[in-house]
Amino acid sequence: MAYFTNFPQVLYGSPEAYSIIKDISLKFSILPIVIQSELSWFDIVYQDHQTMEDLAQDYYGDPTLYWVIMVMNGIIDPFYDLPLRYNELQDYIDSKYPGTEKYGAHHYTADGIFVNADYPGAKAVSNESYETTLNDSKRQIKMMDPVYIHTIINNLRGLL
Repeated sequence: MAYFTNFPQVLYGSPEAYSIIKDISLKFSILPIVIQSELSWFDIVYQDHQTMEDLAQDYYGDPTLYWVIMVMNGIIDPFYDLPLRYNELQDYIDSKYPGTEKYGAHHYTADGIFVNADYPGAKAVSNESYETTLNDSKRQIKMMDPVYIHTIINNLRGLL
């Protein structure tokens, strides 16, 4: 089931010239109690070669169920909420931190805590390292246990 398939249609435009479009202003969410229950989901590590559709096909047998993964993980914009591929990340870092700026200090830490540069034992975290760590933090993806997929789909249809 494609996410917007069962969304209601609305008239858009003036009474003289209108179009019939999907009402995408509706938002579906998975109950927090389901997300908090570790029995209903499991973690995977998102790989560079994967897409949401690939994951949906691999785990749910249907690439159009990519939206379940996105809703489960609060992903709104797949271009910014998912990790960049290695080459994309390097291009992003090079454009954001031109020349040798990528090797400059983004911040300082001591024992895993953010500190000032003059703090005893402070270690610099480079811009490149910071961006790589931030990107890698997006790789942990929650997958809904396939047992619950039909319940999720039926609940969405019932809401619409």
